[in-house]
Amino acid sequence: MSLSLGLELEAVCTGTTTACLKDWPTWMESRIDLIAEYLQLSGVGSTYDINPATQHDEDWLVTIDDSLKDLSDSSEQENTANQVLGPRTDDSRLGVELVSPILRHDEWQSSVEKVLETLHTFFTFKCNRSTGIHVHVGRGAQGFDLETIKRLAITVIRFEDAIDSLHPPHRVNGNLFLRPLRSNGLLQNSSFADIYRQILEAADEDAVIKIVNFREGDPYNGRSEARYAKVNFTAIKLHGTVEFRQCQGTLDTKIITPWVEFVIRLVKFATTSSDQDVQSLDRSVQALSDEIGLPWEVL
Repeated sequence: MSLSLGLELEAVCTGTTTACLKDWPTWMESRIDLIAEYLQLSGVGSTYDINPATQHDEDWLVTIDDSLKDLSDSSEQENTANQVLGPRTDDSRLGVELVSPILRHDEWQSSVEKVLETLHTFFTFKCNRSTGIHVHVGRGAQGFDLETIKRLAITVIRFEDAIDSLHPPHRVNGNLFLRPLRSNGLLQNSSFADIYRQILEAADEDAVIKIVNFREGDPYNGRSEARYAKVNFTAIKLHGTVEFRQCQGTLDTKIITPWVEFVIRLVKFATTSSDQDVQSLDRSVQALSDEIGLPWEVL
């Protein structure tokens, strides 16, 4: 199966390195423009846009992310609620989101490595507990059919606890941008058998989305609050993808690469296995490891 990928990398830029020939601008929009300029000079197709909803099919998009927390150096690893980075400030720190173009699953790594090499050469970036990595997986223009969407939903719910164990606590519990799946308001009192039944009996993709990413009164359009889940199925409505949102923020390929490859293997497993195969597997980390491998050592 040929899969397509899209990556969103969140980080805080604190300024330029000595290799950068330009001063760090005062205005945030100008800072974003400078990052995009150096990506272009390095041969990476990129563009600057202050609107993160803008679609760019061929270039990397560099945009302001005002959801990132402005953590001080001393609290870089703290989960404190400091001031959110706004669109204009004299502070040198800048919340940045880098959004990839649509990438093939066999070519994504070289594109990401080139971007990260450029960023590390000319800019200083940090990641903290407010940053994350989002991986969109799709099938290009073809999209996922209903049966595949159902099997993906069953797979991520069955292995939710096992996948939780791969991540630090702040990417598992109490994060409003990473709401749980199995314990959402619709499913929290349901057995696994009942959850699987609801998914398999869903009449269309909208019904599956409302089960997995349930939020009372939500329009489920890909832009609403329901998207803030560990695995976001509402992205199907907007991009034709399923979005895996749980990985911690980093610009280190030693973490990014194994996580993305793990997500690819998980999706391939879900889309090529039968419903019975998925439901018959033990829900443990060991079973997940035996079936598709893990992104990093946890056993």
